[in-house]
Amino acid sequence: MKKTKHPLLPEHWLSQLVYQYQCHPLQLNTKKVIKDLFNENPPQDLVAAIDQFCIAALTEGYAWRQGSPGNALHLSKNIELLIEVAYLLHRKSHQHKTNHQPLHRLQIQVGLLPMPLTAAEYCAPQLFLSSFFKYQSLSRWKRLLVCFTENAIGNGSVAEELPGPELLYFNGYLKKLVYAVDRIRTGSAFK
Repeated sequence: MKKTKHPLLPEHWLSQLVYQYQCHPLQLNTKKVIKDLFNENPPQDLVAAIDQFCIAALTEGYAWRQGSPGNALHLSKNIELLIEVAYLLHRKSHQHKTNHQPLHRLQIQVGLLPMPLTAAEYCAPQLFLSSFFKYQSLSRWKRLLVCFTENAIGNGSVAEELPGPELLYFNGYLKKLVYAVDRIRTGSAFK
């Protein structure tokens, strides 16, 4: 008998959203999810925490120094939530074309500097979401996060499991993702 492979729908990869909000991910109010996420973790704090998380994952031996390992697990869940809500925003951006500010009217809040997004990505953060999910699929981002999480709270180093460029891209892309999602949240089209 021939086995047929059943493709997983992308919604099956949105487990953190389903767990936390107890509803189908496509019925979620993304505004509320993003508001909750950034109320708990302001963008610059989340970016700093991502750096600490990646450093702990890269260090050989147990290196998590921001409280108990439970704090690292909680941070990992928040990063997963960020990736999942970004995926939903990315899907919506394909359905609705959004306008963006011309570059000559670009005004960045001083509190968000230094800004890792390019001017074009800042004006149209959906550009970054598109490149984020072109670089890696939703399922691949989640697998990478699991690998980093296991090493952040374990004795190993993620450098033993992943190639060097992958390590840098993971950190850089996640930090840019924080600012892109925050930019969508504060944009006029989202209100």
